[in-house]
Amino acid sequence: MAKNCNIKCPAGLTTNAEVFEGDPRALAQYLLNIAHEVREILAALGLRSLREARGRSDLLHLLDHPSSIGTLDLRRMLAVAEELVVDNPVYMEKDYSNKSVGGQLAIDIERMLNYGEVSGSAVASDERGRRYLLPESITVATSGSAGQSYGVFCNDGMVLTHTGTCNDGVGKSACGGTITVRSPGGGSSEPGGNVLVGNFALFGASGGRLFVEGQAGDRFAVRNSGATAVVEGVGEFLCEYMTNGAVLNIGDFGKGVANGMS
Repeated sequence: MAKNCNIKCPAGLTTNAEVFEGDPRALAQYLLNIAHEVREILAALGLRSLREARGRSDLLHLLDHPSSIGTLDLRRMLAVAEELVVDNPVYMEKDYSNKSVGGQLAIDIERMLNYGEVSGSAVASDERGRRYLLPESITVATSGSAGQSYGVFCNDGMVLTHTGTCNDGVGKSACGGTITVRSPGGGSSEPGGNVLVGNFALFGASGGRLFVEGQAGDRFAVRNSGATAVVEGVGEFLCEYMTNGAVLNIGDFGKGVANGMS
């Protein structure tokens, strides 16, 4: 999200998961602890939920600390504004979103196979005891204009085929499966004439495959640590901070190829 890795990389972006010996469940517990502490703070304020805290600018105050930077006075931003109450609000359904298509499916597969009792002929196990789906166990076909993070967290056994365009973050944090983005037609052979996916595709991916029948934006396969990809042209900083995997680019490319790659 910072999009300034070539200027000043945000702390933690280039850490190597390969040398991290911790347990991913510790991160999950950390987030649960944050949620618990938020509930405690809300309770101390007499609020039952974050929804009740919305618009309560009367609960905010300016920071008064020796480490404060500058003298910008934001008190007018904290003034209580008139609230427009909608009598019959319409809320989107929980699963109604054009972002992160396939993400919830990937999470559910992992949860059911390794934290539940699901088994079957399409389930296999690796040397670590992790259970996963065999290739092409689940196929999903989509078309049109996909939002951000199409195929995020793509898991083993998943095959996502999209005909059309995708926004940023295709295959972000993928660990398995196959993502294919097909051209809907109508493009040109000129540079930039057939861009199908946005920036930082395969960001942080550790496995899986991505095939793009067209061009991609900047930072394709940034911090990739195990995924394989084929693409027909990219922008700047191809394979930035990449530690493992393979990328075949059969088109144009911009500056910064393999910047910081190890």
